[in-house]
Amino acid sequence: MDCRIRMRTIIQAVRPEAPNLPDVEDAVERTGLYILRNAGGRAQEALRSIIVSQNLLNTTDIHVVHHLGCGMANRSEEGLRETLLQKLVPSAEDTLTRGITMHQLSQYQFLPIRSDICIHRAADSVFNDMELLRNHPLIKKGTNIRGWLYENIDGPPANHKMTSVEGIGRPGHEPANQCYERTCRRECCH
Repeated sequence: MDCRIRMRTIIQAVRPEAPNLPDVEDAVERTGLYILRNAGGRAQEALRSIIVSQNLLNTTDIHVVHHLGCGMANRSEEGLRETLLQKLVPSAEDTLTRGITMHQLSQYQFLPIRSDICIHRAADSVFNDMELLRNHPLIKKGTNIRGWLYENIDGPPANHKMTSVEGIGRPGHEPANQCYERTCRRECCH
């Protein structure tokens, strides 16, 4: 959803053999990619579209992409609801409207992602989404499911990059191959 994310960077990472076409729409059409975007990049929210894509469009690969610096990071479900309530109904005096709006917001799961202070915490949300897809009964068995972190989103587009989470390691599961020493708090990294 973040407009700073370049589709070309994603296409080049997930389909490196794809031609470097100047028009992103043409590149998507020629590579057969179907790109689903949502706030936080969470697979649970995209499940319905993924199931339709697999069964009606013959999708065989799923790439879960989260980005560092995401607005959904470092928040709780309740924290997100409170923030949205303040944006939707800024006046504390209108208690009836605030109550109705909070009730409506409580009907949704906003699925915040883990902290992006440490790359391992950000990668953990991607791993969780990959597990959800691998274990979901309506996702075809044998589907190639990969996970990525989109990095350097605030820098110039030439510096944007995608990093496979398999090379990062999962907190509490395996040693890391990559670490950001300035921000990582994982003991096994230092």
